[in-house]
Amino acid sequence: MYKLLGVVLAAIMGALMIAFDSFFSLGQWGMTTITLIGIIISFILMFRFNNECLKRQEK
Repeated sequence: MYKLLGVVLAAIMGALMIAFDSFFSLGQWGMTTITLIGIIISFILMFRFNNECLKRQEK
């Protein structure tokens, strides 16, 4: 269930990155920067999400 949600979120993030790149036509460096920012954001979200799940399991 949660793994599926992660895959869906990753797919949405990827689609957004491609849309941003084509919209702003940033080129190679812009795409790399957006991808790095996206990866960092998704890692932060994953950590927070996992922490919430662990807190709920402990109760």
